[in-house]
Amino acid sequence: MRRLERDGFITGYVALADAALLNANTVAFIQVLLTNTSTENLRAFNREMRALAEVESCHMVAGGFDYLIKIRCADMQHYQRFLGEKLAAIPLVAQTHTYVVIEEVKSETAIPLDNVPR
Repeated sequence: MRRLERDGFITGYVALADAALLNANTVAFIQVLLTNTSTENLRAFNREMRALAEVESCHMVAGGFDYLIKIRCADMQHYQRFLGEKLAAIPLVAQTHTYVVIEEVKSETAIPLDNVPR
């Protein structure tokens, strides 16, 4: 562990919290298509995502849409408010598609150490 810390492989430590106890048990993945992907628009969208508390992760992707975001909220009403009042209110957003999680089958935070140089 000390070598991994010293060599910069470990960038920090976190505590894992119980989402249900924190009233954040509803998870959804949302595909986001922007109006256009100019560098300025990408930067602006990134800033917007960093400012939204519900957004757990946000990834720019290649393919049929521009971003995949993962959100956590209390319930479907909270999700509906997030979508209508926050995400869809961003002028850069042209279209969204949502996938609500029914059951979390696997969720890991650890990265396998098999490929760490010795």
